[in-house]
Amino acid sequence: MKYLLITGALFSALMLQPIQAQEKNNSLNQSQTTKQSVVEIQTKVKGITCKNDVSTLATNVEKLHGVISCTAKKLGPTTTFTIKYNETLVRKERIFKTLENTPGCKNPEERPYQIKH
Repeated sequence: MKYLLITGALFSALMLQPIQAQEKNNSLNQSQTTKQSVVEIQTKVKGITCKNDVSTLATNVEKLHGVISCTAKKLGPTTTFTIKYNETLVRKERIFKTLENTPGCKNPEERPYQIKH
C-alpha cells in the first residue's frame, strides 16, 4: 500500500512540472506582449483656457481602458499632452476623439478642444 501511495505522489509531482513550466512561459509571453504594446505619444490640444481644462482633459483620457497616463507638458492655449497607452486595448483615434469630445470648462455645452495636427 505504501508503495502505491509513494508511486502515486511521485507520478503527480512529475506530471505537474511540465504544466507549471508551461504556465510560467505563458505568463512571460503575456508580459512581453504587454510591454511591447505600450506606446507613448505627444499631442497638442488647442482651446485650453485654464488649469481646470487641463485636469479635465487628462482625467477623461485616463478613464479609457488601456490608457496608462495622460500628463500635460507645456501649458498654454495650446497644451502638449504626453499619453502612454496600450495599443492593443485602445486606439489613438479613440483617445483623440475623447479629447475633442470633452466639455468645455466655461460652457459644458461646448466642445472647444481641438487636436493640433
